[in-house]
Amino acid sequence: MAQQTPTVATGQDTSIGAFRSFFSIPTPVKALFDRVPIVVYAPNELPQRAPRPARVPSLYVFSTAKDAAAGRPSFNPSCLKWQVCVLELVCRFRLSDSSRLS
Repeated sequence: MAQQTPTVATGQDTSIGAFRSFFSIPTPVKALFDRVPIVVYAPNELPQRAPRPARVPSLYVFSTAKDAAAGRPSFNPSCLKWQVCVLELVCRFRLSDSSRLS
């Protein structure tokens, strides 16, 4: 009597197909990008006056240079949100003004 090897249906074939179809590009979009390809340009060089990398990360906030150097909170709600997030992480950072206010 010949032994038969059992086959196990795992359902992977249907899930992989569904996964691929979920992330596939729709036909009209693909046709559009076939006609007008996406061009990736080379990155621009940094300006000469760009700050050099430092050991302590900088958080640029909308504040005056004097207030940023003293570590005072920013007057911009979005900047203030990130100041609080970084302070809660208890990591060292340096505040720098990005608003050019004096």
